[in-house]
Parts: sequence; structure tokens; C-alpha cells
Amino acid sequence: MDSRLRFVKMRYYSHTGIFVGDRNSGKTTMLSSIVARALANGNTLFVFDSATKHCDKSLLKKCEKNLPQYRKFSMFHFSKKELFRLETIVNSCSVDIFLFDVSEHLEKSHTIAELRKRTIERSLYKRKVNEILKVLLRTQPLGKKTIVFDEIEITDGIAKQLNAHLANAAIFWGALHPHRVSNAARKHFDLLIPPFTQHNIELTNEVKNVQ
Repeated sequence: MDSRLRFVKMRYYSHTGIFVGDRNSGKTTMLSSIVARALANGNTLFVFDSATKHCDKSLLKKCEKNLPQYRKFSMFHFSKKELFRLETIVNSCSVDIFLFDVSEHLEKSHTIAELRKRTIERSLYKRKVNEILKVLLRTQPLGKKTIVFDEIEITDGIAKQLNAHLANAAIFWGALHPHRVSNAARKHFDLLIPPFTQHNIELTNEVKNVQ
């Protein structure tokens, strides 16, 4: 575990935080609790996931399996025209759950041997997440926005966008492996490290109370 990570006690009325831990540390379980709470509170949910090939660990796959209605988008489909269409869909759609599978560029980067080309492919995924986020943050859905990132690397641009909206218009939670925690993530967000046991109990009880 990176010794530079700060541990902060999570309060479940907080509007932001990133769970940081290795595989099987409970990060996705925590995000699942965040999702349940958001829906119980009538929020509009935006879930980004970059690790959808691992069905048993993927937050997006769990949402697809357990949630009744949602709109799903693939990152490869987003041109400027599609970004405009996305804003129209979110503003007018009766569905309040939007899932974004952003795994394609990352999966493609794993097949590229040359470091420069592999880095370009990973940068493309981050830029597209940034563009999609800009659209989502200016939409006006019915419920307060809850944005959930599962294994989405935080750039300075993404962090600044989120922070500009957190006070009044959005709630943000994420999960990352320790080696994917950027300087921007450290600078802008509280980072929570394992064990998550106490936090899990608090969130689970809260969700049960509202159902």
C-alpha cells in the first residue's frame, strides 16, 4: 500500500471520497452500497467502469444484473454528435440510471507492445471520460446526481470538474487500485484505505433503513 495515501474516517453523509485498495479489499462492495443509497434517495445515477471483463468484480455488470431499468453506453460510440445526443437523452429520459462501459480503450492498450502507442490509447480513454463528464455535469436530471467511478483514473481536469459541482449538484465516490492513484486524486479527494469493515456496516445499515 502506498504510504503517501491519507486515511480519513468516512461519514456516510459525505459527498466525496475514493476507496483505495488491492483486489478483493472490498472496494466494489462499498460502491455497491453507494449505488443502493443513491437510488433509495431518488438520485440520478451515473456509473463509470473500466474493468467490465471481470464479471464477478465489475460494478457495472452487477448494476446490469440487479437494476431493473438503465441506459448503457460504450465509450467507442462517443463523437461530438453523440455527446450532444447524450445530453438530450439524460435531460429527457425517464430512466434515472446511466451506465458507461469505458473498458474498450484500456483493453486495447493491453494488446499494444509499444509503450508510446499504449500510453496514447490510455490517454484517449481519460480524455473521453473527461468529455462525457462535462456533458453529464451540465445536464438537469430529475434527481441529484451521484457519480460513481470504478477503476477510473483521475486526471486534474476530471478532478476540477467534479469539485466544481460537488457542493450543490453532485455526489462523487470512486474506487482505485493503489498504483492508479494520481496526484490529482491525492490533491482533490479524501482517500480511504482498508479495512472498510466499519464503513461497510454503516452503509449497509443505512440502506436497510431506507428500503
